[in-house]
Amino acid sequence: MAKPLVLIDVDWTLLNDLFHFEPNGLAEKIKVMTAAGWEIGLMSDRPQNELMEFSDELGMNGPLLAELGNVLIYPRLDICKCWRTYDERSKMSMFTKRAIITLMEKFPNLPILLSSNVRQFREFQNLNWPREKVIAAVHTQRRTSFLVNVHRYGPDGLMEAGAEPVQSIARLLKTQFIDDFFTEPFLFVSEKRQGCALFHFADASKARSAKYLFDEKLADSIAMIGDMIWDDLKDPRAIQLAVGNADESYKKICRFTADKPFSTGVGQCLDWLKANYE
Repeated sequence: MAKPLVLIDVDWTLLNDLFHFEPNGLAEKIKVMTAAGWEIGLMSDRPQNELMEFSDELGMNGPLLAELGNVLIYPRLDICKCWRTYDERSKMSMFTKRAIITLMEKFPNLPILLSSNVRQFREFQNLNWPREKVIAAVHTQRRTSFLVNVHRYGPDGLMEAGAEPVQSIARLLKTQFIDDFFTEPFLFVSEKRQGCALFHFADASKARSAKYLFDEKLADSIAMIGDMIWDDLKDPRAIQLAVGNADESYKKICRFTADKPFSTGVGQCLDWLKANYE
């Protein structure tokens, strides 16, 4: 049976809810699979540079689909594609700069960290921030989207900042997005531990990138390992798999659901693929 292209989500799939990666022998498992002819890559909302770090760390050989599929990097085939126009990317860059200035003006007591990669963001978590201090982190390497995380840090690690600061920032920047782009954004707001306001162009989706891979004959089938409904590739050629901590709505559409969460669950999904497609 032909092996599907394997794509793995990052947040709440490879990484746990503290942004930590627990290897659990995953790199060794991927090494064995790629040596046996599997192609394994990443599809995530995270930007390209962070996916490249994870890919290198895990020894992956497949494509990297970043920023909710808006950016495709396929090193083996020398493909680098972005679905947004140069004008849109330039506007998003300006939006990011303006958003930082807006946050500084509207929240003068809010420390704003500028994070360019996941390793730097992990280092932020190791600093001994006061428990009562709300911290914002803007990710500066995104090309087609904007993300600000809002949370607290303390002796026990990452702590929720609560709904109010996240919602306030989201409302403020949504108005700015509409002013800049004359359209509503695709906006995801979460008050969970890493509290975030994430802005995308309204038509961004992982399914669109998957369609490109199918249309260009770069994949006959795709096995997508994820944790939430964003990971639904909406194509009968997709094999949906879920880690144990996945949302129930996503589990319902999956062919297989691991009983373990995060990276351990990813390993179980890979084992299932090997058992069924080798």
